[in-house]
Amino acid sequence: LYKDGQSYLNRAMLDRLPEFQENPHMVEYIRTTRKPMENVWDLLDKYPDGFEKVQALFKNAADRDEAKRRVEKLGDVRAVSSLDYNVEVSRADANKGNSLMILAEKLGLDPEEVMGFGDNDNDLEMIQKAGLGVAMQNAIPEVKEVADYITDTNDREGVAKAIEKFVLAKEMTE
Repeated sequence: LYKDGQSYLNRAMLDRLPEFQENPHMVEYIRTTRKPMENVWDLLDKYPDGFEKVQALFKNAADRDEAKRRVEKLGDVRAVSSLDYNVEVSRADANKGNSLMILAEKLGLDPEEVMGFGDNDNDLEMIQKAGLGVAMQNAIPEVKEVADYITDTNDREGVAKAIEKFVLAKEMTE
């Protein structure tokens, strides 16, 4: 559960994280950024107004996809993934695309001046709303389909390569 910038997780899940996430760096990230509790659902009484996001980890894609389908039926919420086997549930209008446009406006940037990078379905709106939507080579097909450009993979410095191509090279010619 996510509330006011803090992430919470059941203490019992700390030792089980490798069952749900193969990447040891991601396991460590989750361990060090979540506040362990005996039972996160106790927070429902503390925060009756709800949470920013609820996240669940699954052992396989079939279970993840079934959870997404069931959540989407609830209405006014959205279920997306940022990892291979997770589901993140938030308000239907809470997405990276809207957030990026709010940030651009605060910075005085037109959408055409903004570049967004992504690889999973939680990035779709951002890729679509950015002036230049960039999919990583390892992105899911849906992200690649809406992107303006496909760069290299995360592991092969795809973000840096796209910045060099579209930002730094442009600055050098001006």
